[in-house]
Amino acid sequence: MSWKCYMNAVKGKSTAIILLVALATFSVSAQVIYKIVQEDGTVLYTDQPIPGAEPLDLSEVNSAVMPRLATPPSQSSNTEQPEGESYKIEVVSPAPETTVRDNQGRIAITARLSPTANGQFHLWLNNQKVGSQTSGSFMVEGLNRGAHTFFVTATDNTGKTLASSDPQTFYMHQASALVNSGNR
Repeated sequence: MSWKCYMNAVKGKSTAIILLVALATFSVSAQVIYKIVQEDGTVLYTDQPIPGAEPLDLSEVNSAVMPRLATPPSQSSNTEQPEGESYKIEVVSPAPETTVRDNQGRIAITARLSPTANGQFHLWLNNQKVGSQTSGSFMVEGLNRGAHTFFVTATDNTGKTLASSDPQTFYMHQASALVNSGNR
């Protein structure tokens, strides 16, 4: 066999190998998955075509959207607003990122709903509901020092959420007996 014939034979074999690899790759990606619901209700997935199995189309890219963390229960799917009404809650005080200096851990939180509506205001502090009332003014006591996040929601008389404020953070500062105690 001449050198030229040998090289053509090798070239033909490498082309065949490339085609086989491409076909194998395509057949793996295009493999069919079957879903079978058994008599007891359990679901089985397999790559074997079993009688009664339903083939699944997995050709589209699978993706998942992660939910926002710390979504409170009041901001669920019942946030629909009546037609023609667009409600908004504005936190009047404290301002965002405020440092509150109070040794008893007290803070006044005030919110305003516009347009006004009959119903309840609800204060959520650190993802826990701490109060409900008909006005948007709340007094919270006994907070520990550190960062605290809050938001206010408003519901109508049927309990449907009309609006929710954006979460805000404030910092509670309390004097310490360890600082400036006069003992050095």
